[in-house]
Amino acid sequence: MLHRFAALSLLLTPLAFVAATPLRAQDFVVQEHQLTAGGPVNLLSGWACWFGDCSFANCHMETTKKPQLGALRVAVKPATIPSTGGACAGHATPGLYVTYTPRPGAHGTDKVELRSIADNGGKHLLRYTITVP
Repeated sequence: MLHRFAALSLLLTPLAFVAATPLRAQDFVVQEHQLTAGGPVNLLSGWACWFGDCSFANCHMETTKKPQLGALRVAVKPATIPSTGGACAGHATPGLYVTYTPRPGAHGTDKVELRSIADNGGKHLLRYTITVP
């Protein structure tokens, strides 16, 4: 089930079903990240989706691999389209903020995977390997 982040709410949910068509990573822009989390760390800070006219495009964000050693905190707050947004760079838009916080006493390696499908056609698979010292 996919959820939209519109003005004020967004939930990251675990994958609740297996789609009829399997997820193919080659259909998505895949980003791999390695982080160390001795406390809360930002996974996303103002993730935004927009159309060519700079208007907001709904992003459907899903947690496809939940953390085992910590938790995710999700918020939608004002953001700006990043410098990579061409003529839209700097325009105000809702943005997604995701913070990972390790459980007290947890140690090891955690993995988180987020999948974004936007109404503008953008598809991203965000994979995080998080070392909890």
